Amino acid sequence: MRKWKFTTCFFLSFLMILLTTGSVQAQGENAGLAAGADLVLPALEPQLSNDGLMLDNAVPPLVIVADPNPESQNIQVPGPSAAEALAAPESAISSFTFTYLAAGQQDLWGKSCGTFPEGAKTAFQAAAAIWGNKVQSAVPITIRACWSNLGSSTILGYSGATPIIRNFAGAPRLDTWYEQSLANALAGSRLGQNPDMHITYNSGFNWYFGTDGQPPYGQHDLVTVAAHEIAHGLNFSGTAQVSSGLGSYGHSGYPLIYDTFMQSGTGTPLTSYTTPSAGLAALLTSSNLWFSGANANAANGGARVKMYAPSSWTGGSSYSHLDYSTFAGTVNKMMVYSIGSGSANHDPGPVTIGLLKDLGWSTTVSYSMSGTVRQGSTTGAVLAGATVAIAGKTATTSSTGTFSITGIPAGSYTLTISKAGFYTKTTTGYVVNSNRSGLEFYLTAVPTYSMSGTMRLGSTTGPVLAGATVAIAGRTAVTTSTGTFTILAIPAGTHTLTMSHPTCITKSVTGYLVDRNRSGLVFYLTAAPTYTISGTVRQGSLTGPVVGGVTVAIAGKTALTGSTGAFSIPGILAGTYSLVLSKPGYITKTMTGFVVNANRSGIVLYLSVIPTYSMSGTVRHGSVTGPVLAGATVAIAGRTAITSSTGTFSIAAIPSGTHTLVISKAGYITKTVTGYVVNSNQSGLLFYLTPCYSMSGTVRIGSLTGPVLAGATVAIAGKTALTSSTGTFSIASIPIGSYTLVISRTGFVTKTVTGYLVDRNRSGLVFYLAPSYTVSGTVRQTSTIGPVLPGATVAIAGRTTTTSSIGTFSIAGMPAGTYTLVISKSGFVTRTILGFVVSSNRSGLVYYLTAVPVYSMSGTVRQGSTTGAVLAGATVAIAGKTATTGSTGTFGIAGIAAGSYTLVISKAGFTTKTTTGYLVNGNQSALVFYLVPVSTSGTIRVVNASSSLSIVQLYISPTSSPYWGSNLLPSALPPGWVATASGVQPNSYDLKAVFSNGSSYIRYGFTVVAGMTTTINAVPGASGAVDLQKSDEIAGGNMVDEGNRKEMFMRQLMQQTGGELKR
Repeated sequence: MRKWKFTTCFFLSFLMILLTTGSVQAQGENAGLAAGADLVLPALEPQLSNDGLMLDNAVPPLVIVADPNPESQNIQVPGPSAAEALAAPESAISSFTFTYLAAGQQDLWGKSCGTFPEGAKTAFQAAAAIWGNKVQSAVPITIRACWSNLGSSTILGYSGATPIIRNFAGAPRLDTWYEQSLANALAGSRLGQNPDMHITYNSGFNWYFGTDGQPPYGQHDLVTVAAHEIAHGLNFSGTAQVSSGLGSYGHSGYPLIYDTFMQSGTGTPLTSYTTPSAGLAALLTSSNLWFSGANANAANGGARVKMYAPSSWTGGSSYSHLDYSTFAGTVNKMMVYSIGSGSANHDPGPVTIGLLKDLGWSTTVSYSMSGTVRQGSTTGAVLAGATVAIAGKTATTSSTGTFSITGIPAGSYTLTISKAGFYTKTTTGYVVNSNRSGLEFYLTAVPTYSMSGTMRLGSTTGPVLAGATVAIAGRTAVTTSTGTFTILAIPAGTHTLTMSHPTCITKSVTGYLVDRNRSGLVFYLTAAPTYTISGTVRQGSLTGPVVGGVTVAIAGKTALTGSTGAFSIPGILAGTYSLVLSKPGYITKTMTGFVVNANRSGIVLYLSVIPTYSMSGTVRHGSVTGPVLAGATVAIAGRTAITSSTGTFSIAAIPSGTHTLVISKAGYITKTVTGYVVNSNQSGLLFYLTPCYSMSGTVRIGSLTGPVLAGATVAIAGKTALTSSTGTFSIASIPIGSYTLVISRTGFVTKTVTGYLVDRNRSGLVFYLAPSYTVSGTVRQTSTIGPVLPGATVAIAGRTTTTSSIGTFSIAGMPAGTYTLVISKSGFVTRTILGFVVSSNRSGLVYYLTAVPVYSMSGTVRQGSTTGAVLAGATVAIAGKTATTGSTGTFGIAGIAAGSYTLVISKAGFTTKTTTGYLVNGNQSALVFYLVPVSTSGTIRVVNASSSLSIVQLYISPTSSPYWGSNLLPSALPPGWVATASGVQPNSYDLKAVFSNGSSYIRYGFTVVAGMTTTINAVPGASGAVDLQKSDEIAGGNMVDEGNRKEMFMRQLMQQTGGELKR
């Protein structure tokens, strides 16, 4: 039995933001919060608009907490400060409007506000300027702010009560709530009159009001905290919550856009969970909750973004913040739920920006600039090759002097224009806030001069010095045989002049002024002293026998020791070198840091003989247990041996070390072992070689007895051969095995043989290739002489191609045969040609496709039956096209190709209607469809909108009834309270509310729809229509007694609703 139930709702429930008091070590998934809070805020009753598309007081307060963890203090994220954003308002892509509550006023949660300090206002506006440069909106974002002593030692501030809106013009997703600031931005107009955000800050904290991002230890940066709370008002928040062990999300059956991106650790969307449910509560407290959006994930290195979901639900912190453990120490820390003193972050970070972009925000606006760079003046000759640089972007001017730079974010920058040989031009504070073209800049050439002269040795009158290098300003010259040099095109300025010669001491002159042409210069270099080193090289030790034939190398000079082991190297410049001694059979010795600053004689050095070893063993065929293999070559360290008739080999005097060992024999695969270590005698070694084989034969045309085919490629095991003029081929050294054999030639069908076994030499083979042909032509529209048709697909024998921009196609490599040719394109009737014969090249073919006819359909969607009330907001979908019914229930869809489709009509709260095989073969109009409500009853919600008067009498009756009936209130309904009637049958109703001062509110003819709530805001003295003077129990004279009147009303009400009356 359905019941009409009126309930007077006294909303005295409270939102408890309960955080553990005390100091704990932050660790694991729930790390972050280590201080207490004692803030209790009353819950606000959400207020749904009459059309059900806007909900006020929807978002509960979200807090930011003072973080006491020592490692979270004094963390100042580098990057632009709010001061920079505040100083460049021209770069903003959205604007903010502030209402600061005066001292004595209260915020929505009843907290008394104090005077908002001017410094705090500046910090608040700077925080808004940060977001003004990050998110784009043509609609000013409105904030109502309160400065209140919250009496909490942990809560820095909170924001909430944000209005949410759905199904507005421009909404990316239907039946999804968007917070008002985002909805306004997407719609391009203001959709609601209430502020976008309500933010309260705790005046009891020691705040830093500066905008430079440098708060001292012990003070909390108000800019960072304000930017955090503003982000929540930009939709960085969701509706999910946990209460009494059950998790829930959404309002009126619809999710907030933020909710739709949430996933479990395994990728299950949050919105697929039953709400409310224990399973959803488990997810929200799992420490395994993720935001998954394309932009946020890309900003997070391609991975999903972990959100804060501690094992105990924490109202105001859980769900609507980034995970503390993951992000607290990163550039994305602004949106974790707490901040330490002395810490600042004036950049939201790429993850937060990506997340907001996924929600629907346009996060950047960029502009372009283009123009010309000239020489000398804005009318001078164009200057090619100049570099124009701004905002980290550069462009080089073309041969006509032009440049173009795109993708410049709005802002104030330093513009730099430069080119070698010209004075660089730098403009600071260059503002980019629109596209700029036709710009004219110019650079002034730096004058250049020449210098020439002579280089001498020892003094300005010494002998000329050839081969000396003179270098200045990146330009060099080498002196001629007469010691002269000339350097041209030296830019005017002060430079470093450097003069050098391999046998002289380098000379550098800093601050060398070039301001005119200079000739007849005379420079000199001083010869660098050289020294001689000499000595003896011995074997094994400093007293061992002398060693002749040793190479001694130093400073690019070498000497060979004589039979007495002596060496001498003259002409070594002073310096520190590497001295290297080497001789075959000896270990090379390298002495680094060998100082030469005087003649050194009597040096004694020694080399150690490299020890040698022997190796011997057997080489076998196929495996280490196969037959012995005679005649194989074993080679290592320049030494070789041939295996005997018993397969054995022996190699002596192999130097100790790491070598390459090679074992080979004709008809076998060579075995090469790199990094083979010899550091002892080795005997009894076993190696084996794998045999390889050859294959040879002939390739013919068409059959095994056809003409020979020259130029065919035969490929197997990574080896290839080309058939000769007689069609023959030969491939050697193929290891035993099973391969893919491929034989091919242009103009023939490639032959591929898989599993081709090579286990012996194979000769006299015969293969053949069948000729291949090409099919080509043109596809047109409507007829063989109609317009060409690009983009059509032509398919035959498993081969496909697409027609070009002029409708042509060509398919090569076709074997002779009979095929099915198919030509198709979306929007056209597919053409199939059976028995298409290919026996030669076929060109000049012409085919045509006929366009598939398209039709329209229009009509009306109604409720309950084809004669029911019209249904607005229903979606009609067919053939990939959709339409939404208007306020009169009508829809229209055009451009439907003829065919059979699935027609789907749907709306939230109604049972979806799906019709398969729906035929469209002509225009269809005046169609009538209907949807059946999921619920068969609706709800009436009456709000006392008076600020001071109670409703003492409330009457509701069907519009068709001439009577108001009985007062439905058991007691007076105070201001702001709500009465709710559920289980109301769909119909048209009238309502009358009588206030305590005798005034009335009357509303006639409002409709109750199944599955929906109708909200009536009763205001004293306001009426929704002219009072039709229904009879009621207050009127007298011509009515029966009160008891009979109530009984008549109740009978009629039950007749209309099919239920019973219950208070």
